[in-house]
Amino acid sequence: MSTSGHSHFRAGAIGLPAVDLACERLSFLAGQAIYRVVEEALNNVQKHANAVSARVTIEPTDHNAILVTVQDDGEGFAVDAAPPGFGLHSMADYCGVQGGSVRMESRPESGTAVVATFPLGDKGRTAVRPCEGVGDPSICHGER
Repeated sequence: MSTSGHSHFRAGAIGLPAVDLACERLSFLAGQAIYRVVEEALNNVQKHANAVSARVTIEPTDHNAILVTVQDDGEGFAVDAAPPGFGLHSMADYCGVQGGSVRMESRPESGTAVVATFPLGDKGRTAVRPCEGVGDPSICHGER
């Protein structure tokens, strides 16, 4: 990723096809947050899903946001019955710092999807947002 006003995502080193996404309105920290959410979601697929495949999509929405989805074809689970772990808390922190949100969709034997939304515009351009209420304030300052 670059700090020149554009964030570039390059997947491939983690076994995904190489894809470039450039977005002029996405700050470096927002790009870093998106990368970290995808990284954590794929880590969860590897550790827990018993999946054959996973798909990552990063696309703009009609509502001035970036939608990030990591979908696997693994075992799935009952979302309401599983306590949120450290990974989901980390993803929520990364999204929250950028004014976004994350949710998990899953059912037993139906795979799992992590769906994160990152706003563009003023919130998406904010270089450093206040960290009150964030579980890990180091992510506000790019320390990870």
